[in-house]
Amino acid sequence: MSISNIPCLLRDDFPSDFVFGAGTSAYQVEGAVAKDGRKPSVWDIFTHEGNVIDKSTRDIAADGYHKYKKLAFLLELTPGPTRSVSCVE
Repeated sequence: MSISNIPCLLRDDFPSDFVFGAGTSAYQVEGAVAKDGRKPSVWDIFTHEGNVIDKSTRDIAADGYHKYKKLAFLLELTPGPTRSVSCVE
């Protein structure tokens, strides 16, 4: 299926009390596998032992560790009644 065949959904297609949300996990986003005293997570150990079919790790991932200021700025531009941004300098 190409992206041009995907139907467009509008806000009015959902009940008025429907709340949209998004989420992710640190392992998908952070990267920085050995920065600032970070210790290996269970997933770091699992992937470094070669347990993923394509032998990939998330040592860099989406690199949120280095891009957090830009990501927080983009979140501030996102309209919505509620949002949670958590950053530690």
